[in-house]
Amino acid sequence: MWLAGHNWCGYQWMAYVKTGTTIVVPTGPAAGTYVVYGHLRLNRQSGSLPSVSADLVLQTCVGNGTGLTLLHRV
Repeated sequence: MWLAGHNWCGYQWMAYVKTGTTIVVPTGPAAGTYVVYGHLRLNRQSGSLPSVSADLVLQTCVGNGTGLTLLHRV
């Protein structure tokens, strides 16, 4: 599951959630508890999505690139 938000709409925080942080999604298709296990930075804002081993990905733009926060379900 990928959750994306525009950095200029207040979602830049999604690229900077610290490793080890627990995130709870209370409702919807992604409902559950997750732990941040890593980050990935792309030097672009378009193109195909990279292959990642994550149960949840938080995605937002960071400057001219894209920041991905990777989470596993616990």
